[in-house]
Amino acid sequence: MTRTSGPTTTTHTTRRALLAVLLALAFVASACTAGGDDSASTESEASADVATDGGAEAERAVAEGDVDVDSSAATEESATEADSEAAPPALGSGGTGAGALQPVDIGRDIVFTATIEVEVDDVARAGAEALTVVQGLGGLLFGQQTTTDGTPTTTLVFRVVPADFATVVARLGELGVLRNQNISADDVTERVVDLESRIITAEASVERLRGFLAGATNLNDIAALEAELLRRETDLELLRGQLRTVQDQVDLATITMTLTQRQPGPEIELETTFYAGHDGGAACQGSDDVAVDEGDEVTICYVVTNAGDTALTDVEIADPTFDLDADDIVASGDPSALLAPGQRLAFHAEVTAEFSVSSQSRATARPVDATGADLSLGLVTAAGDARLDVTPDDSLPGFLDGLAGGWAVLRQLIAAAVLVAGFLLPFVWLPAVIVVVWRRVLRPRRDARRPPPPAAPSVVPPVVP
Repeated sequence: MTRTSGPTTTTHTTRRALLAVLLALAFVASACTAGGDDSASTESEASADVATDGGAEAERAVAEGDVDVDSSAATEESATEADSEAAPPALGSGGTGAGALQPVDIGRDIVFTATIEVEVDDVARAGAEALTVVQGLGGLLFGQQTTTDGTPTTTLVFRVVPADFATVVARLGELGVLRNQNISADDVTERVVDLESRIITAEASVERLRGFLAGATNLNDIAALEAELLRRETDLELLRGQLRTVQDQVDLATITMTLTQRQPGPEIELETTFYAGHDGGAACQGSDDVAVDEGDEVTICYVVTNAGDTALTDVEIADPTFDLDADDIVASGDPSALLAPGQRLAFHAEVTAEFSVSSQSRATARPVDATGADLSLGLVTAAGDARLDVTPDDSLPGFLDGLAGGWAVLRQLIAAAVLVAGFLLPFVWLPAVIVVVWRRVLRPRRDARRPPPPAAPSVVPPVVP
């Protein structure tokens, strides 16, 4: 039995340790990339194969004595760093998930801006709520301008990271009534690349001038070089400032929010509903979505509410969908009386269901003061919408249907005859006048103009011899 020396034993021990480390690294790399897609799995497997081959070669090199242990460890460290650089960051490990407002995900420099106009009841309270929303998502307030003359208005300028841009815009729009919103995304990638290129060129030019200045000995040359160097350094700083400005706009999206306080004034609301049957409007209110059969009796309810802070009068309802005007719609009270803020006035109309339709009713009212004097503000209007679903009657017509149709035609003929008779009654004397004029004036004149008939020839009796 051959005894091995101490160095040889150490070499074999190092080989076994290095092989165990390489196998462990290959197992960890394959486990980390097991949850990725097919392409990532393929790349991980390839990396593991390379690592295994490299480990085998390193082992052989150590066994042959060509590479020492420290070199093998360095090779192992390099392979580990390469694997860590090649592996994509996983979600939840400090990486950023894909999002619609993350320019880094698409490899472009995008400047996000938004302008929002919101009408609120209290500008001060809404401004505080907007600041709370933005600061809660890590945003900053960059400017504020408040005006109290006339209509109270506040303009706020916020800066937020692009990842929270859409969330902040949505939450700010919910603080009141959204009147206007404009969102834009400007791709400035080409501008950034151009500025970076011009900065590199300007830096090289400045360095050349500094070299020329360092070697100049003539006072005139030194003065000219210093002036030119100052000009080029100024241009370089301007380019750097422009690049910083653009990058700042890319890093933080800008949201300009204008809060306007809602002004009190005359306002009405109209609610339209239906229910089956005719009862003089006793069952109002109904439902805004009713299903009936064709030919059923339906009652339409209209409820007008004074939702402003001004008294109203002369309330009227019109519903062109059912060809109803103010004369066809019955009010439960006096439409010409004062309707104080918060009060309601109900109307109803009775119709027969013919086909499915969405009612497009409209209410109008005139603003007045407490004494009933016109405020000259014009009419205030409101629209109501409700759906009436009618199931058509597909059954064949019967005897009663024919009788009803014939009776309807007969009524129309009688009505037409009565209309014609009523129209002609004032002119019953006209035929008698025409006859008298014909006999007394026109006929004698015609007879007078007629030439007399020719005289008959006289007949001479024959002479009898």
